[in-house]
Amino acid sequence: MRDQAREAGFAALGAVDAAVEVVKDRAEEVVKAAEDVRVRATKAVDQAAGRGKRVAGRARASAKKATTRARGAAERAASQASSAARKARSQVRSGAKSVQRGAAKKASTAKRSTAQRTSRAKKSTAKKVSTVKRSAAQRTSRAKKSAAKKVGAAKRSVAKRTGGAKKSTSRKPAARKSTAKRSSGPRR
Repeated sequence: MRDQAREAGFAALGAVDAAVEVVKDRAEEVVKAAEDVRVRATKAVDQAAGRGKRVAGRARASAKKATTRARGAAERAASQASSAARKARSQVRSGAKSVQRGAAKKASTAKRSTAQRTSRAKKSTAKKVSTVKRSAAQRTSRAKKSAAKKVGAAKRSVAKRTGGAKKSTSRKPAARKSTAKRSSGPRR
């Protein structure tokens, strides 16, 4: 029995050794599994950090793009506002100049029109004065001629009446008087 106990002891020691070996193997597997878990966790953390960097990088790039777009839009808006202000200022100046030109043109036209009216009035007055003078001169001339004719006719008439008595010796004997009606005016 001693041998059996001994064998049993050896068997037990063998079993313990085997159990220790199994426990060692299991411990190594657990260590390996823990090592794998650690490696996986490290990879996951690295990946997350990389993703975080990428996300941060993307966020940074998006922020830069947005800032650039906003700056560009602000510059364009400022430029457009400045251009609109310049255009409005130019239109106002142009309108003012147009109004000034229109007023100057109206003043010039009014001045010219007044000058033309004055000139026409002067000409018309001069024409009327000239016509009146001419008419008066014609009337005077006619009156003079008429008076001269009347004076001449009166002189002739007086000369006829008085002239026969004075120059009776120089005259031929009077012819017989005709009974026909004589004209009172001079003969032609």
